Amino acid sequence: TNGEFPGDGCSVAELVAGTDPLGGGFKLCLDTANNSNGVTSVEVDACTELIAHNAPASAVDSGGDGSSMEEKLEALANVGDVTVTRGPVNQKNGGYSWSIEFLRDADGPCQQKDDASGMCNSPGNVPKVCSSGGGGTSCDISLLTGGCERPGACSKLAVLDATDYSNDVRPLGSAERQVVVVKDPDYLGWADGSIVAASSTFAEYKLAVDGIETNCMQHNAAASGVASELQAALDASSIDSSVVKVERIRSELDAPNGFLYYISIYDAGDVPSITASFAPGTCSGGDFTAAQEVTVESVADGSLHDTTCSGCVDGVVQRGDFTQFDVPGEAGGSTLPWNASPTDVASHILANSGRTVEVARLVIDKYGATEWMITFVGNPESTPPGAGDIPLLDVVQAADSGGAVNAPIVSEVQKGSTGLSGSFSVDYFSASGPRSVSFDETAQRLSAKLSEMSTVGRVYVTRDCYPNCNSGGWGHVAVLNNDDDDDEDGDITTGGYEW
Repeated sequence: TNGEFPGDGCSVAELVAGTDPLGGGFKLCLDTANNSNGVTSVEVDACTELIAHNAPASAVDSGGDGSSMEEKLEALANVGDVTVTRGPVNQKNGGYSWSIEFLRDADGPCQQKDDASGMCNSPGNVPKVCSSGGGGTSCDISLLTGGCERPGACSKLAVLDATDYSNDVRPLGSAERQVVVVKDPDYLGWADGSIVAASSTFAEYKLAVDGIETNCMQHNAAASGVASELQAALDASSIDSSVVKVERIRSELDAPNGFLYYISIYDAGDVPSITASFAPGTCSGGDFTAAQEVTVESVADGSLHDTTCSGCVDGVVQRGDFTQFDVPGEAGGSTLPWNASPTDVASHILANSGRTVEVARLVIDKYGATEWMITFVGNPESTPPGAGDIPLLDVVQAADSGGAVNAPIVSEVQKGSTGLSGSFSVDYFSASGPRSVSFDETAQRLSAKLSEMSTVGRVYVTRDCYPNCNSGGWGHVAVLNNDDDDDEDGDITTGGYEW
């Protein structure tokens, strides 16, 4: 018509209240004092300065102004070097996910620096950030702003590690939202009707989710009652660990003379559509008549949070002691630490076998991989002592920090030579013939044997190292096993005695 629109002809009502956007900041806490892993060098309970809810990941991203997640963490006394990446913004809640990798321990001093970079070792399996177990400080989220509709616990901050991935733990995802419409379009009337109310008239119906039905509910059931019934049905279905919230409102346009029940299901992902049963005889407390009905509409599909920590792993470093580090058959029962110094290794072998060795150590990486180069320069059973073909060492190392036992690799770089043995004959035109001389004959015995010859009168004999007492296997110098008399530098490497 062309009639004038009345002053009260339009009304505005809020159906479902919105929530404030995410904002503010938080503080992360890392407790290495009450949750020591035996590797981190600084054992304190430390918390960062305030980190913005949308903080950049790295110092590169922040331009080095100190606002990034990386810079905030590396400012802690118990954190060395970390790398941080940040995912895209969550369009539904304004949140972000940061991935943190702990690369190197703080120099407090740290247990070991590698020889390649001179930097500290990996911190191993770092305690979980924000883990307050054992008395540590909880992370501070009091300055994080933003609303949350989820009933019960509704943390705006979640920290996940490898254990959480194994247990399929995720941050809060998006809620499944459906609306149940209970309406009386012909205004026949029933209890609590917005236009036509009949206090003694009730109609009952059931809802079903994932094939599990609720008990009968009255057409004007309180929101809390509908929530309880749906929660019980969900708990009995395959959709467990979900939380239900229901808001009951009136809308004459969408639910004439009835109610709208806005249903939010949290932590369940995409839930199958709820169905309603209201045919006559469904319940004993009253039937829906004529045009009265219950319908269900989907508002928004729920989804699990896409952050699962699938790439998370517990840090592992090699910290197993050596329970055996010996020449076969010469074990002494003592142990060596995982990063034993050259002096420690040399002393260990000397104590167990009487062998003198020269040791060079190379710390290969930040995880504890270490190489020892061992040269046997003094073998008691060999002449000269620098000779001797020593079998591969028996080396056994205890488990790493993750519980895995890794067999050390033992290889021969330079084969040892065979020491002197046997005898030779000496003659000086003697009528009685040659004399047999041992390879290590003393000067006194050789003198005596020569004096026995009829062609020798007085004789004086000395025995010395050959070529001298500081090479050729003497004086803690190894004898190389090759076919040449000289090594690359022209130094004589074979050795023995000269009389």
